[in-house]
Amino acid sequence: MAVEDGNDWLLNNNKSNNFTVDSPNENIDPTKLEQVSIYVFESEHARKKGLEDFNKQKEKYDMMIPRIYEAENVMVFYWALDDLDQPAKYEPQFQKAIKKLKLE
Repeated sequence: MAVEDGNDWLLNNNKSNNFTVDSPNENIDPTKLEQVSIYVFESEHARKKGLEDFNKQKEKYDMMIPRIYEAENVMVFYWALDDLDQPAKYEPQFQKAIKKLKLE
């Protein structure tokens, strides 16, 4: 489901498209939904600059760090509720999707 608010970072002058992630069969408290931010940059170089921008901006905050997936000109932030040292609920699906985005 697309969301308007959420983790709205402006990275290298790009805004993300934000979505909540859940299973259609689950009845989850909306405050416990995980989110995904998808950035589509003009180029792979612009995506790398976007990640540099995020790393500089996050230094100002004590915050949850997303799982970050990158392929070509796309960067995906998976704002999982689990700690980074624990497997996230939808991590395998994101890894599979990013693998498919990478050009061979």
